[in-house]
Amino acid sequence: NAIGPAETPKMEEPAESPPPQVGAQVTPSAGPMPGRQPEQAGRKGWLWVRVVTAHGLQPVKGALVTVSLVEQQLQTLLTSLYSDAGGRAGCEVPLAGAPEGERPRAYCHIRVDKPGYFTCHAYRVPVYEGEPAAQCARLLPLPGLGQVGHYPRP
Repeated sequence: NAIGPAETPKMEEPAESPPPQVGAQVTPSAGPMPGRQPEQAGRKGWLWVRVVTAHGLQPVKGALVTVSLVEQQLQTLLTSLYSDAGGRAGCEVPLAGAPEGERPRAYCHIRVDKPGYFTCHAYRVPVYEGEPAAQCARLLPLPGLGQVGHYPRP
């Protein structure tokens, strides 16, 4: 028995999938968050993200906007969607119960990605019932192609 060179397994190329449509939702919400009180699960807020170039002059179409819910040091993916031609992306946000006398609220982490730009993050963005939250994401262009970066630094 001679021992020969190991055969390298052949890797199949991933199937080509059509690019997602702008404004399309990528990952839907999985329902009420674990640990939420049932009477609070139906309360919703609304979050709008506007994606623009660094100086706010041009909207950025097709940026991937990922929204996570932040609760007690945990982040749970809520949704991912693409910005439209006006640079807008919006989603409903389930709200947590609040102490007596306070409005129900949620805190979101927003991540915005677009090839050719630094990744943009917004931390603990508050969302309240009855008042749409608005967050601007300013994308800085990368100095060269093929680089990856994050802004602001986590």
